[in-house]
Amino acid sequence: MLKKVMNSAIAGDTESRLVLIQMQQTEEEMTPLCRKWMLELAEAGNPEARLLLVERALNRYETGYDWLTLEQWCLAALPELPSSASQMLACLYDKTFEACPNEKLMLEYLKKGVEHGNPACCIRLAEYYYLSPSLKHEDLPEIRDLLWNGLQVCCDDEDSWEMLVDVCEDLKDWDGYVQAVRRWIKSCPDSSFPLLKMGECYRYGDGVRANPELTLKYYQKAANLGDCHGMYEVGECYANGRGVRRNYSRALDYYRRALAAGCELAYARIGMCYQKGLGVRCNPEEAIKNYEKGVEASLADSCLALADMCLEGIGMEKDYKRCAELLDAACEYGIFVDEDKELYESIIAKCAQLGIPSSASGAIPVTHDGLIEAVRNNDTDEISLRLYNNLKSDPGREEDMHNALFLIKIKQMSPAVVKDFVALLREFALEYPHAAETLGDMYYHGYGVRRNYASSLLFYRKALEFEHYKNDIYPKIILGFHEDKFKGGRSEVHEWIQRAIVASHGSWAGSYLLGLLYYVGLYLPEDKQKAEQYFAEIRTIEDVDVEEDLRFWQSGGKTLRECVRLI
Repeated sequence: MLKKVMNSAIAGDTESRLVLIQMQQTEEEMTPLCRKWMLELAEAGNPEARLLLVERALNRYETGYDWLTLEQWCLAALPELPSSASQMLACLYDKTFEACPNEKLMLEYLKKGVEHGNPACCIRLAEYYYLSPSLKHEDLPEIRDLLWNGLQVCCDDEDSWEMLVDVCEDLKDWDGYVQAVRRWIKSCPDSSFPLLKMGECYRYGDGVRANPELTLKYYQKAANLGDCHGMYEVGECYANGRGVRRNYSRALDYYRRALAAGCELAYARIGMCYQKGLGVRCNPEEAIKNYEKGVEASLADSCLALADMCLEGIGMEKDYKRCAELLDAACEYGIFVDEDKELYESIIAKCAQLGIPSSASGAIPVTHDGLIEAVRNNDTDEISLRLYNNLKSDPGREEDMHNALFLIKIKQMSPAVVKDFVALLREFALEYPHAAETLGDMYYHGYGVRRNYASSLLFYRKALEFEHYKNDIYPKIILGFHEDKFKGGRSEVHEWIQRAIVASHGSWAGSYLLGLLYYVGLYLPEDKQKAEQYFAEIRTIEDVDVEEDLRFWQSGGKTLRECVRLI
């Protein structure tokens, strides 16, 4: 069949040529013959060929065409190909493509594309509505319907499936949630994330009847795909007898696999196995070693477990000072689950019995130390409301915004205040760059909102629209692309690095990152002299042990993000 199409194309059949061009549309390098046909047809005025060329130009596969020409081609193709032409025009006017940004026209053509059944327009319009600062709960059903319509065709778009799942959760539409996750699994069989979602559904009974056996089944499938969190959850199933007979040896095996694959949560579980002799001979020294690594990884459960050993003198001499430091660290890193809260309260009670001070008296100031005391004393609701009211009356209080973000990060701000705070930030993001940056951080890390990398990049870009705003956002975006979190992946890193070079002055994180990249020759040519110039600049801004970080990074002991130490 393909040979027949090729022969027809060589003979001059336009439709056959368009079929072959379409087959190579997503490839960066199109064969010279197909590219020649595409250019000839476009110059001759063929609307399909012109729209295909516009799409390749938007993907940066074709260069040398000015946006005005491409716009005129799309407008001319509208009567004959309204669906595809509307999609291309919406892309041209979308500011994320930086061609000819015009939000009003983008929305107009997105809606036209939706009217003509264009699935990509359905998804893009849903994304626009969902990320809008003026989003209301009553808008969610329309967003859900748009995503369903778009995903009937664009079924391999993982970000859109994740957004649909989030919308269904916001609507408490658990039937839709489960249906979306099932379709996501079917459409993206190599993705482990929906398998973890399905495991959660069966674990907690969201949209389905709770079933421990099916919980284990889906976690196991994720683990089989190499997902470290899937391995960790399988270990939890074996350790707790969830859907399988309790088996600590198997649990320890999966914890070790998870750790080897990158899940640092396993440090505390491995330490617990050694501390209590579960599936392995009791070994307090090995337990301490794993807990210490968990502390280095900023994990609250490891801090609490090690604090308890310090207090009891297990495997070491009693060390009350170290115990107090670990308790403070656990509060700062975030006490998320009930079992950690119970251990924390147990340690505090033991401290009280021993007469060891565990909290300060008097009013709690809204400072970092004061927030830790508020967490410890369960006074965070009062502090949260105070911060919220401060920001509402004076959006310029950047320190209060950082403090509020800290409480959200460690999940010590009540859900109602979090919801109001996010709504406030969306409103402020239009006028205050630090609000946009804070939203970017929240969506990147999942603090108080569902993790959404597309939203994170959108708000980081929004913050950069403000003139003379601090440039620590550039390294955040670079690291996001470096880690393949943002669409475009590593192909976009070079472009953002060039922007960061221009804007690096006065930004310790930006200068530090560029220095590291020049030093080791990652994305930039290796240049020790340039690297030292950047390092010299940041030493006057912040006390950073560059040499130690370089040693750790080059030996594989730290990631690039850990070296830069961004939020």
